[in-house]
Amino acid sequence: MEIYSEKLMDCFLEPRGFGDLEDYQCSFEITSQEDGINVVFFAKVEDNLVNISYKVGGCSVIIAVCCAIFDLYNKKPLNVAKSANIDEISSYLDGVPSEKQRCATYALRAFLETINRCA
Repeated sequence: MEIYSEKLMDCFLEPRGFGDLEDYQCSFEITSQEDGINVVFFAKVEDNLVNISYKVGGCSVIIAVCCAIFDLYNKKPLNVAKSANIDEISSYLDGVPSEKQRCATYALRAFLETINRCA
């Protein structure tokens, strides 16, 4: 049985940034029936700052990773958001179990695709 870090559990149980973003400029959605996930990010860029939100369904890790992305990159400069990577997110969460890396990369890919559509 895999044990999740306190930080990962906090992001899973109290997912900041979840919901709609009013007047968003771009979005991107990923669905995998095989993995039982659905994630969509919304973004709006104003004065080179990124405002984001998301909706997600799936395992605890993908929910936590979406929250971590929000915590790390919301209201940050566009170039910082574009540099998002799985190592930084995993470090923020005090680790992502290796068998859940695929779920984590779905969230990251959806976020980066969204940001690239806004730029």
